[in-house]
Formats: sequence, C-alpha cells, structure tokens
Amino acid sequence: MIDLLIVEDEALLADLLAEAARLNGYSVQTARDGESALQVLEALSEPPDFVLADVKMQPMDGLDFLRRLRAHPVWEKIYVISTSGTPDDESAALAAGANRYFSKPFPIEEFISAMKSRVYR
Repeated sequence: MIDLLIVEDEALLADLLAEAARLNGYSVQTARDGESALQVLEALSEPPDFVLADVKMQPMDGLDFLRRLRAHPVWEKIYVISTSGTPDDESAALAAGANRYFSKPFPIEEFISAMKSRVYR
C-alpha cells in the first residue's frame, strides 16, 4: 500500500516532494498527469491516504482529475492537497474536491505538516 500519490508534471518537483515524504516515513508513488494518476489508483488494492495534485497539467489537468477522483466511491475519502503556481486556482481546486491548497512555491515542511496533522486527528 502507498500512503501518498503525487500527481505532478514537473519531474524535479515531484522527486523532491517524494523524497521529503519518504524521509518522513511515507510510502510514495508518482504520476505525471491526471490520466496516469487514475491508472495508478485503479491498479491499487487500497487507495492512498493522500493525493498531492498539481492543477496545471496535460492532457488531463488537476481539476478534471479531482472531479473524477471525488466521483469514485472508493476514492472519495482520500485527503487531497492541490497545488498551483497561480493563487487564483485555489477556489477552483477546492470546488473540484481538494481538501487543502498550496500556492507554488510552498515550503515542503508545510506539506509534510499538513499530512501529519491529518493522520493524528
């Protein structure tokens, strides 16, 4: 089972976030876009606890991915953190189903803290 699925088209950022999560004890898998992320989720026997999804991706952007994720009964309880370089995307991401939003660039410590605080609730 994985704890975190990172959906990010910027490979360097995805790798950096994945490494930070692993150093904090999370098992991680990455996907480069919404379509790939849906394929990863479908292949898992259990959904991850967290998804970190970028908003601006191609061919399926993060908003379409979030809508599909939330429409699936098995995945609707996953805690989703959405990210974008545009602060205006926050309301759209939250409306599409994100639980939390970070505007890029964001401190990795805040991302890890958001997951830890959710786990210990």
